[in-house]
Amino acid sequence: MTDLLSVVRNEGISTQPCSFEQANQRLDHSFKARLQVRCQLALPSAVEKAASCQLMTASEYVRRSVIMRLKADGVDLSELLGAA
Repeated sequence: MTDLLSVVRNEGISTQPCSFEQANQRLDHSFKARLQVRCQLALPSAVEKAASCQLMTASEYVRRSVIMRLKADGVDLSELLGAA
């Protein structure tokens, strides 16, 4: 996903090969803003299950999902990410 890669580069996160755990630790410390939503009781476990199938954290799964949806809705992410 090219947009997410540009986010990673803009945040100064190394793109060098590393273990899954190391990558998650880097990402967890690089994102400063929090986003909370209310949802159905079953949604968190569904997200965990889907994220696990994709070998990523639930946070990364949600970040990617939101970015894809914003892009599909025509939101210009380059402007938003530049202002961050």
